[in-house]
Order: sequence, then structure tokens, then C-alpha cells
Amino acid sequence: MPAGGAEIPTFLSYFLEKRLSRHPEEFGEGAIEGVAGPEAANNASAAIMLSAFQSYGLNPGPQLLFSQPDLV
Repeated sequence: MPAGGAEIPTFLSYFLEKRLSRHPEEFGEGAIEGVAGPEAANNASAAIMLSAFQSYGLNPGPQLLFSQPDLV
């Protein structure tokens, strides 16, 4: 996930949910579609990053700073 990290999929999900919603005026007021969809996109991008770390033999977690200081 180059350069954007988890922010780009989160914003894209929010705007797509708002565009496809039958009630776009509820977005920004606590509509569950505006919360659940972007959060799922955020979690999916985090899962992709964790699996990429593991595929390269890196153990993601707090010890990553000590075990791979050159990478971090």
C-alpha cells in the first residue's frame, strides 16, 4: 500500500457509501453506513499490511523496533 496507508481506502469507502446511500443527508450525523464501511476498509488495509510483514519474515508488534531497527 504505497504512500497512502489506511487513509485513502477509508475516505474512498466513506464517499462511496455516501454516494450510494438513499439518505446521504444523514452522513455526518452518525449514520451507521458512514461509520461501519470506512472502519471495515481501515481494518482490511491493516490486515494487508500485517500479512505483508509476515510474508517477509517480520514479526509485527512492539519488538519490531528492536529486532529490525534499520527497517523502522
